[in-house]
Amino acid sequence: EHKRTLEAMEELGDLYRRNGYLEKAFPYYSDALATRRERWGDEDPRTLDSMEDMGELLQDQGKLEEATPYFTHVLEVFRRTHGNESTKTLSAMEEMGELLFYQKRYEESFALFQEKLGVQRRKLGRKHPFTLNTLALLAAYLDISDRDEEAALSMYIECLEGCRLAHGGDSPQVLTLLAAIAGHLFDDLERYDE
Repeated sequence: EHKRTLEAMEELGDLYRRNGYLEKAFPYYSDALATRRERWGDEDPRTLDSMEDMGELLQDQGKLEEATPYFTHVLEVFRRTHGNESTKTLSAMEEMGELLFYQKRYEESFALFQEKLGVQRRKLGRKHPFTLNTLALLAAYLDISDRDEEAALSMYIECLEGCRLAHGGDSPQVLTLLAAIAGHLFDDLERYDE
């Protein structure tokens, strides 16, 4: 198939997916992925993009087990070809971490998010917006899963301090974190005085 035909197929699949027609998106993603695999193999960047799209679609459909091999393959290839600290690998870690979280495989999910957070802290610094975003996401996942309430609170507070420095005291990010901390203190930790 011609390159533009493949792109059009994926764009049509994207359009269906964005508008909630997940079943209609599937054949477009599936055909594009099959063609790219056949033409360029499983490690070509275009094929990996199609694998990510297919994994996300399956995840959106609630087919978490079916999505797993796609995200796993993409992460493994990026680790091998780009190293553990590239932006592509970090993005794949987050996608895989989210999938594992939805599968209630919390320890594996948190390990990926902590690995990503460690890389971002080393490369970007503790107060960089990307680092703070990962920290907030990890705190929220710890909070939602009821795994380690005190660690979640500590992460929320660290993120709040960073956001105050980066965005000011009354920014939307700070206000969102304050609401999350208040809810966490009240609902989860039953610390009503704080």
